[in-house]
Amino acid sequence: MYSMSEPYEAKHVPKGQERIDPKYCYYDGQRYAESLTLNEEGKRILRECIRHDVRKIKGMNYKRTSYGMKHAIENYIDFYISNADLKKAMVECGFTAKHTDEINWLFNAGESSPAFHPRKDW
Repeated sequence: MYSMSEPYEAKHVPKGQERIDPKYCYYDGQRYAESLTLNEEGKRILRECIRHDVRKIKGMNYKRTSYGMKHAIENYIDFYISNADLKKAMVECGFTAKHTDEINWLFNAGESSPAFHPRKDW
C-alpha cells in the first residue's frame, strides 16, 4: 500500500547521523535510549499511513503503547521506524499523548485501526 520510490536503505538517515529531539527521544538519565531515524520520504509515508489508517478515539488506548504501535505500523508499511519516529509522527498528525515522561507513550488511537492489524493481501 505504501511504497518508497527509492530502495530500503534510502528510508533512513545515514548511520551515525540520527537525530535526537528531547521532546520525543527518551533520556534514561545517562544517555538517549532512542533517536529519530527516518529521512524525509520515510517521514512522509509514516504520516500518510497514520492519517489514513490510524483512527482517533475519545479516550486513550491502554492496550497498545507507542512501542506496540511502532511494531504494528512497521509490519503495515514494510520498513523500520523507531519509537521516537512513531511518537513524533503521531503528535504531528494531531493525536493526543499520555505518559510523555516515559519511554513508551499512550495515544488516543483506536485498537481497530487498519494499521494495527496484518494486511489481508499477503
